[in-house]
Amino acid sequence: MGYDKAIFVLFAEKGGNHRIDILFQDVLMLKPVSFYISLISILPFLLFGCNSATQQTEKAASQAEASETTEAPTPSSTEVSNTVESPNPVESAPAVASAKKIAPGEMFKLAFDNKARVELIRVNRIENRESGKKDLINIQYQVRKIDDGVADKDNIYADGITGRNIEDSSTYKVLFGYHSNRSIELKEIKKNVSVGAYAWMNVPEGVKSIEITIPGVEPFKDVPIEEWQEQAVKTSEKFEPGKFIQPSFENRAKVELLQVNRVKSGDSKGRVHVRFRISRVGDKIFNSDILIASHAVGSNIDTNESYKGYSTESLELAKLEKGKSIEGSILMEMPDDVHSFNLNMPSTQAFKNVPID
Repeated sequence: MGYDKAIFVLFAEKGGNHRIDILFQDVLMLKPVSFYISLISILPFLLFGCNSATQQTEKAASQAEASETTEAPTPSSTEVSNTVESPNPVESAPAVASAKKIAPGEMFKLAFDNKARVELIRVNRIENRESGKKDLINIQYQVRKIDDGVADKDNIYADGITGRNIEDSSTYKVLFGYHSNRSIELKEIKKNVSVGAYAWMNVPEGVKSIEITIPGVEPFKDVPIEEWQEQAVKTSEKFEPGKFIQPSFENRAKVELLQVNRVKSGDSKGRVHVRFRISRVGDKIFNSDILIASHAVGSNIDTNESYKGYSTESLELAKLEKGKSIEGSILMEMPDDVHSFNLNMPSTQAFKNVPID
């Protein structure tokens, strides 16, 4: 191999990026025949190649430095962005929770081996009239029987309903003696018929949602408590005779409300007088078809607060001829700021939004 070719081989082996002084030392190790001629012939190439390699190296280093300079802020900018945005969900969460309501059909569970369906309708926070604090909640729920094969023990008792604070695990029990609570016996309900019920609890202000457990039903998780606000009174609404008529005793009779008006009393309790008429419309009447007026219950449209009926009248359909009727009356204690209510009478379809004159 010629010396000039050997030098080129050395240059190629060094990758074209070797410094001249080191390459020159390697060349000196070759045999000195025609050394200077070979060296002189390739010196321009060496100089050109090394300068080019140096330029390429400097260029690559410059690009790498520039790349580091432009890319380095990326993590920093990301961190700043995270720092600014991360508190937003935390700050907005309470507002969303406090504004949330139970949507119709949103919260329901099957109970008693799929024999019944229990649905939460609404959970309202209202003002306690006795203390003036908003530490009282009203739980409205509905039970629907979907199977006739129920046992005598398949009942929902109001005293077994409990609430639990999701954050600190505080527990809340149903209040008794505050208005009234209903217990439901499934065997007394017809298939595919729903029965409404409610319960009251003391839950501190500031608690936005709770867990609710009803006997025989899996717990309802994260139930929102709605902040109830009293609606403006519609002063133009008046009771209209002939408007409120409902079937009774499976269409064997009908009940008509004749008059609903507020009466004055000597004490601070408001009272409402309800006058009604029951008419026999069916041919076949049972001896048990008796409307006991004192079993009537009024309820607040917004809060479901109940108002017990007082009466001494028991109206027996068996004593009436077909097409005949008899009148009765009920007295209820009801706050003066209630201007309309729902009325439930025994074995009669409920009267909704009954205005008080």
